[in-house]
Amino acid sequence: NGDQSRISTSTTSSSTPQVSPLPAIDPSMAALIAHILASNQQNAQAMQMLAMSNNPCGPQVPFPTWDGSKVNLPLFLSRIESYKTDPFFTPVTSRTTTLPGQEIYSKRLYADMMSKLPTAQLHQFLSRPEFVNRGFEMLHALH
Repeated sequence: NGDQSRISTSTTSSSTPQVSPLPAIDPSMAALIAHILASNQQNAQAMQMLAMSNNPCGPQVPFPTWDGSKVNLPLFLSRIESYKTDPFFTPVTSRTTTLPGQEIYSKRLYADMMSKLPTAQLHQFLSRPEFVNRGFEMLHALH
């Protein structure tokens, strides 16, 4: 019946299907595929590094200073609005509550507030676990 090395896809008397073997791959084609895969891996790594370099470790706009006085509170809050528009905070969808997946932004705001706000203003947040590492909640409480 012709070529005996080829297995037919038809069924035998026991109704078990048989599959034809895969064709042999040309060694030059295999080398080309391996080269393309390696190139894709290098490109993926380069793109990941580029994305990381474009994502700053923190805001570029410095956290504003405040002397703690009520008369300067409106100016401080206006400067805070400018701070919050920094590209670092672009992924943030809520400015009053720390949402899952946005903890890094709230922690950064918390750290900036702890280092820049006057001590007298920080006392209201001390010994209150609901404000630990929750900068959005702290900032909302200042309003």
